Amino acid sequence: MTFPDPYQYSTQQPSTRIERLDRVRAPVEGENFVGEIQGLPSSDIEERFARSLDKRQMSYGFRTANVAGRNLPGEVELDFAVYEGGLTYPVQLDGEFSHASEEQKNKDKANDAILDNELRGTGAFPVQRISYEKLETQTMTDAVVKELFG
Repeated sequence: MTFPDPYQYSTQQPSTRIERLDRVRAPVEGENFVGEIQGLPSSDIEERFARSLDKRQMSYGFRTANVAGRNLPGEVELDFAVYEGGLTYPVQLDGEFSHASEEQKNKDKANDAILDNELRGTGAFPVQRISYEKLETQTMTDAVVKELFG
């Protein structure tokens, strides 16, 4: 009886490029997505939303961990916590694929209720969900942010 060769670690260097997540469509010419916001992986709709907030010079946290710490049981991740005038506006962006099934929509509702409960009394508004269909271009996303925040 012989043992298989021992596991060998790859000698190739890992890619430093962050893979794109849940892309709606190919980027519009000139969008130049980088695949991250605040050092965390991001999708195209998340990058557009962040760019709209940046244009308006609004403060925000991206992919903030709530209820429990990051990667701990009970963690509920919030796409954007937007801070304006001492208030917090929690925003979830629903991508085309990751929020399409009925099961995922039910999970989203449950997580929103958990977040709303967790943020109650902190000056936060209820979670606002925005569908990818409203975020397909930067112009559309800018209009959504203007509508949300005036």
